[in-house]
Amino acid sequence: MLEKEADACQNYARLVDVLLAAGERDKARQWCVLGFERTVESAPGIAADLQKRLREMAHAEKNHVLVAAYRAEEFFDRASRQAYTELRKAAENAKVWLPVREGVLRYLETGRRPDADGRGKKSTAWPLPIPEVMRSSSKTSQRHERFPDLDMLIGIAILEKRFDDVVALYAELRKTKRWSFETDKTVADAVAETHPQVALDIWRFIVDGLIGQVKPKAYEEAAVYLRRMCKVYQESRRIAEWHDLLGEYDKISYMESLLPVGDFGIEDKSREIVARSAALGGHLHPISQRPIMELLRIINSYYSNLIEGHSTHPVDIERAMRHDYAEDPAKRDLQLESQAHVNCQMKIEERLRSEPDLNVASAEFITWVHKTRGDMIQFSGMAERTGRMLLGQLLDEGMLVSDMRKGPVRIAFPTYLAGYLFPDLYPLQLI
Repeated sequence: MLEKEADACQNYARLVDVLLAAGERDKARQWCVLGFERTVESAPGIAADLQKRLREMAHAEKNHVLVAAYRAEEFFDRASRQAYTELRKAAENAKVWLPVREGVLRYLETGRRPDADGRGKKSTAWPLPIPEVMRSSSKTSQRHERFPDLDMLIGIAILEKRFDDVVALYAELRKTKRWSFETDKTVADAVAETHPQVALDIWRFIVDGLIGQVKPKAYEEAAVYLRRMCKVYQESRRIAEWHDLLGEYDKISYMESLLPVGDFGIEDKSREIVARSAALGGHLHPISQRPIMELLRIINSYYSNLIEGHSTHPVDIERAMRHDYAEDPAKRDLQLESQAHVNCQMKIEERLRSEPDLNVASAEFITWVHKTRGDMIQFSGMAERTGRMLLGQLLDEGMLVSDMRKGPVRIAFPTYLAGYLFPDLYPLQLI
């Protein structure tokens, strides 16, 4: 039963747990492999969980080289300092850390995985076995857009306290123009004791950037790095340099915005930038625009009718657009009213698309919106033929009138219906 459910619901983890509890490890392993193959593309989270369970089974069996192989696969799939640390622990238990480390660092430098020889076969120099399941190496490599992965190499060098290498790698990273303040902060904190001048240069770069923002919060953050710089200057007995640095920041110009002198048309240019920015922000891709337009039609109908005292919930309006009407006559009437309102909006949009230069304030357009016979038929909520028959009957009875045979219609109040429509308003003898 669970086996059928696993395939139908992708609930492989539960099946594996039940099999392990029953002592059927081989069968549990088979389902992990099968489930991984069936979910690695469509449900990578489930696949990763099954891969983790295979690693845990290998650990329980003290198969250290297989555990290390899985840890290596996890690192190649998503490199991080944590993944590197876990790989190191597993490889040390398997007594193969040195060749594994060499292969991992070479991978981060070149982008070529050390477990393959370039022809799709396992490299003889790689000391770990091929795990039972693994992602496609081509898709794994796509996670790193560029090699060498200097950020990761710097992180590993910091972990291993190779601070000379940290400084050298950081210098290479700066040449690529692909680094962030976070990398700067990490490197400076790591090498402050061994390479104080490098840390001071980095912190000075950060402080200048923060002060340049001319914001109180940025000044507060800059003060944090100035205090770190002060500590390094004090520990290296360079107090005079510290005071010189403070003298540079003591100028009022560092704490105020720089305003140009003269008239360069800045106001007009600023206004143009704001206008263009607003226009750009209002642009939507047609795919995103369509569902928003549909939603706004319903919202417009809801609020327009609410102003007139007719409260129709947006959910009921959506149902009306699917011709799903309430059994309650009053509620159904409100749905029909909203449906007619939405249909009218759609007609307006269609006409504006076909006539982009149309004057929407013209008497002709406003009349067209409010008085088309088609709207009357749609308002009835009936089929086209039935609606036309109803319209004809209302014209015959004088409750609707029209100046032309196929022209717009308007409501009329024949005198013979005054007592019915307006009871007690007029004495009967006056009618």
